Amino acid sequence: MKYRIGIDSGGTHIVARGFDSQGKCLKEATAGVGNIFLDAQATISNLVQVINELTSALGKEDCTKILIGIAGLETSGNAAAVTAELESKLQLKVQLVSDAKLALINGLHGQDGTLVIAGTGSIVYGTNQNQTYRFGGWGNLLDDVGSGYQIAITAIKLALRKYDEGRTTSLGQLLMRLAAVTTMPALVKKCYDSTREQIAAFAKEIAHLAETDSLAKQALDEQADALAAEVIGLLNRYKEPIPTQLALSGSVLVNNAQFRQRLLQQVMQSYPQIDAHIVNNNNSCAVLYI
Repeated sequence: MKYRIGIDSGGTHIVARGFDSQGKCLKEATAGVGNIFLDAQATISNLVQVINELTSALGKEDCTKILIGIAGLETSGNAAAVTAELESKLQLKVQLVSDAKLALINGLHGQDGTLVIAGTGSIVYGTNQNQTYRFGGWGNLLDDVGSGYQIAITAIKLALRKYDEGRTTSLGQLLMRLAAVTTMPALVKKCYDSTREQIAAFAKEIAHLAETDSLAKQALDEQADALAAEVIGLLNRYKEPIPTQLALSGSVLVNNAQFRQRLLQQVMQSYPQIDAHIVNNNNSCAVLYI
């Protein structure tokens, strides 16, 4: 049976799936780190592992296409070298795109439109009249507005400002609990000692608190507005007619209705024709649309 492989190679894990001609998933394989910029050799090793697992089970000779979306590919600028290394190790042809481009293809089913991703990081991607557009997504130090990381950092800054004013806040108490510390100075130290992913994990509880707490809601709203500004910035670059599809992906947008509604409210003030939908399937499904 002929099949094709789609792979979502993200910062923390890799999901690879083999699909038949009807789009049915025949087999799935997973592995660890998949960011080519942060850990190139581990990413290549993990990709070889999952592809070999699928081809061993489904038959190497029946594989007609391998599409891999890799985190960090655009930043690293070494797509050609990575392609050559993978093809040498696998003895199969592979097509590489960024993980954001993979998500764009999947979220829009290969059609024109815009994709907003907000998870640990964030980016806005779009396609219009055979051109691909990007806005933001420059990492946690320079951008990633609306991401779990930036929501958490904004919340920490707001709580620290109140602490400096001599005020105890529910947000500060929550953040100390999440960091497993008992003082705000200890929270600061913990943040400097933590990874981006560890800090981003705070965002879920901050969002829950935002339902009843104005300071937590302020952190959420500030980041939703910042991400909405990036979406509008990308839409402003499109040629007429502007595509109306807006796909929403990533844990922050999929799981946080308050954040999602705030973002859409801001975007639709400028572009009321936008038709938004949530992307629920894994981005490995993009291989079905290319």
